[in-house]
Amino acid sequence: MEPRIETLSLPIEGMTCASCVARVEKALLKIDGVESASVNLATEKASVRVSAGDAAAMLGKLKTAVEEAGYTLVLPASEPAAGTSDDTELARSAERKQHEYKLLKRDFAISASFGAFIMGMSMLSMTGWWMRTEPVSIGTLNTILFLAASVVMFIPGKRFFRAAFTIARHGQADMNTLVATGTGVAYVFSSVVTLFPQALPVHVHNVYFDTASTIIALIVLGRMLEARAKLRTADAMKSLLKLQPRTARIRTPEGSERDLDVASLAVDDVIIVRPGEKIPVDGIVIAGSTSVDESMITGESLPVEKTQGARVIGGTINFNGSIEFRAQAVGGSTVLSQIIRLVEEAQGSKAPIQALADRISAVFVPVVMALSVLTFIGWLVFGHAEFTRAMINAIAVLIIACPCALGLATPTAIIVGMGRGASQGILFRNVESLERASSLQMIVFDKTGTLTSGTPRVTDVIGYDNRTENDLLSVAGAIESRSDHPIARAISERAGNLVGRNVTQFLALSGLGLEATIDGTAYLAGSPSLMEERGVALSDAAREDALALSREGKSIVFIAESTSASAGISTQAQREPTHRLIGLIGVADTILESS
Repeated sequence: MEPRIETLSLPIEGMTCASCVARVEKALLKIDGVESASVNLATEKASVRVSAGDAAAMLGKLKTAVEEAGYTLVLPASEPAAGTSDDTELARSAERKQHEYKLLKRDFAISASFGAFIMGMSMLSMTGWWMRTEPVSIGTLNTILFLAASVVMFIPGKRFFRAAFTIARHGQADMNTLVATGTGVAYVFSSVVTLFPQALPVHVHNVYFDTASTIIALIVLGRMLEARAKLRTADAMKSLLKLQPRTARIRTPEGSERDLDVASLAVDDVIIVRPGEKIPVDGIVIAGSTSVDESMITGESLPVEKTQGARVIGGTINFNGSIEFRAQAVGGSTVLSQIIRLVEEAQGSKAPIQALADRISAVFVPVVMALSVLTFIGWLVFGHAEFTRAMINAIAVLIIACPCALGLATPTAIIVGMGRGASQGILFRNVESLERASSLQMIVFDKTGTLTSGTPRVTDVIGYDNRTENDLLSVAGAIESRSDHPIARAISERAGNLVGRNVTQFLALSGLGLEATIDGTAYLAGSPSLMEERGVALSDAAREDALALSREGKSIVFIAESTSASAGISTQAQREPTHRLIGLIGVADTILESS
């Protein structure tokens, strides 16, 4: 029997580049029972496929392996309650990202302001005016620059040194190693020149506080922009969760009603949804009828009629009826939660181009460190350069080679692209699909709401028995003005000022249409099923018109007028043919002009 495989999605803290990703993946794959491991730098998560067994023991092994590699794996505190897993995890993730973004904003403000001051003073000291007037001695200026650079190195810059030290304890190196080594050497060298000017055979002008502080500022800026991109995507994911209401009204076994937190709902709970409310979870209607806006799932702008036995989806909006349904999926099992999980998994997957970046990054840092050393030796020994020149060239190799773009460009582009797509209702099943989209030449759409306005509009008005368009719209507009159904609103909007008739009786026929008495005459407005139920005969011309509109994807509203002497709404017992068809109206979600 094949062992059951589970996929764990676990946050990883402390990663900064593609080398970190490769290191964490390598550590995870060494553990017995781990089938595969994929780490995403942009989402800061590891997706690990493990053989099902002792979950607690496996999580402990994963955490230990990640910590030994120099990073932190955030374990779930406990098994979350039903309905809270996605919400809680996203909230925690967003909180971590928000905190990191605030720290980076602070660090950038410090490094940018002090760095600008250091750079400005360093450049000013090289001007002819300074050389002639020398308002401050070079020794004093260097001391001022030393103090300002120390602020940059020990507040914004400490994140690089701390990360580099953590990695170095395990005999490894990453991008932080390059930054810490390059800026650290420049800072220490300049500090020695400033504090002990006789210690090195160099001129007191040869200090590089501006180089160290500017590099720190620029790399912190990159980290801040990356953190902001992650934060925006987390907000897009949270906006999906906001589609689900926080509370639901349930019917207790005793028959009473009470409000309950959605997180506390269980399968088989009977839930009551009133007009205008959001449906909290997935289920099956057991009583009542209504129409539901499912555009957030299907893209279809026209509401879907729901009667007993129909399936309803959490997050969709109930329009005009009250229903009771039995919960079938709650928490992470709902369609909405699965959509969110799909987006997260897609962001966590890797595009083919990322595999190349990961392979390069795995060897990039050691190679750069070696090249820096060779550069120093080459200039000193073979180039016969002075110590300062050789050191500056070696530092240049370290700084220029920082693989920020290599490690961050692809995953950041993926998370931003997929997050933006999710906020617009576009879901990618995996990153490979997103990458392949660049070669698309034709796109076929099979859903409305994408190329359409998302609002139903009247497209066709066809009258019979010499009924004009205005006559038909005045009748239909008067009937539909009493309903808040989207199709009714579309007809009322099209009728506009033509609606001036007196509606004395009105009855909504759930799932069929409307019945009303206007100026003493009874009318029907509704679906073909209503016409069939009331025995309204459809001429060959009407059938052909209806078929043609249906083929164009339009909803059809038939209008029938009473032929009996007794005006007024018919009773349930009165089902003999008493109406004749006077016209039909086509309604559709029209194409956007911008499409």
